[in-house]
Amino acid sequence: MALKCEKCGEELLGAVNRCWRCGTKVELSVPAATHPPLSPVAGPPAATPAEVPGEDVVVAALVQPPSRKEAAPSSPGAPVSRPRPYHLRQLTAAQGGAIAALVLGLMSLVASFYTELAAIPAAFGLGLGAWGLFSPRRGPAILGLLLCFLALATASVNGAVSLYKQAYGHAPWEAPAEPAEPEF
Repeated sequence: MALKCEKCGEELLGAVNRCWRCGTKVELSVPAATHPPLSPVAGPPAATPAEVPGEDVVVAALVQPPSRKEAAPSSPGAPVSRPRPYHLRQLTAAQGGAIAALVLGLMSLVASFYTELAAIPAAFGLGLGAWGLFSPRRGPAILGLLLCFLALATASVNGAVSLYKQAYGHAPWEAPAEPAEPEF
């Protein structure tokens, strides 16, 4: 039976004296004298529960749950594995964003040499690549981001050159055509 915090309603598991969420002190409503103290038992779980003498209550022995892997005794410098906060957990749905960023990056990079409009899928790919960074497929997401940045830069340069050609009639690296001298 789990206790609930009186202030926030959070379910409290184990022997706690404070709520882990709001910090409210938890008081146990069961007096300690009614039940004998239980001590942990090392080894496999008891096959049959033990009878408490003088009472008609059956008490099971406390046993540590088996660990998945045998851990070495922890030293002060050993890393401790803790669950990642929710906002930093890897999202499996973001794998699609990582792959989409890679595909959009490749397509927009090729298209950026022909048209300035390739900046649109490159910008969209940047957003998907940023989302894909939270997936287990971070490598394709990073590569997609790099390709999208490169495509965006190439499309921007080609667009600037195109605007210059429309305004002045020649490319920035070409010399302007000299006007022809009128013949009389």
